Amino acid sequence: MKSEPFPNRRLVRTAACMAAFFFATVASSRAQLTWESRAIELHPTLTDTKAVAEFHFTNTGQKPVRITNVETSCGCTTASLDKKRVYAPGEKGTITAEFDIGGRNEPQKETLHVTSTDPAEPEATLQFTVIIPKLLDIDNIFVRWKPGEELKPAIVNIKALGDYPVKNLTVITTNPALTAEVKHEEGSRDFQLVLTPKKAIEDLVIIEIKPDYPKDRPKLFHVYANLGK
Repeated sequence: MKSEPFPNRRLVRTAACMAAFFFATVASSRAQLTWESRAIELHPTLTDTKAVAEFHFTNTGQKPVRITNVETSCGCTTASLDKKRVYAPGEKGTITAEFDIGGRNEPQKETLHVTSTDPAEPEATLQFTVIIPKLLDIDNIFVRWKPGEELKPAIVNIKALGDYPVKNLTVITTNPALTAEVKHEEGSRDFQLVLTPKKAIEDLVIIEIKPDYPKDRPKLFHVYANLGK
């Protein structure tokens, strides 16, 4: 008897992936908790200290559902339910996530993991992205002098963006082997950060840049320098 050829492995993997997707889709469609949105994008202003995302849901099943836990992906985010944890059929609820912006100046993506007694989807994942307005544009955040290279001053160009009233930049370095000075013409939105190395060292030097706006919640920026050793 002639044996059948062994099935193509790629076809087997493809079929397995399609089956997994199918069953995940079916489970999600049968879930009792129906979410208004599982992904939210937030656009705080530059002076906001917090960004708040609200995830609304409805128990569309036939039995009560208890939310047992809500876990965040970062200590900078707290999450809370509305007044109760058990939701009857047809009842609506909200999970509120509060993100502490602090000195952050780049887009941030956070995740919530929701555990419940929903038999079809006992673990749900929610995400929100915080689009923090960009205050400064720095043309080079890593400055390097090659080993043996003459340690001449280097210039990093910085521009204040938008209509934000940035008039001054305060800079400090983590090592006296590198000095940092800001040059700026009054009324201009362009700044020059002049980095002057005094000697070659092995440690990476970090230059912290702090604009004078916003005053109550300063944003911190960094430039990194390798002094050629």
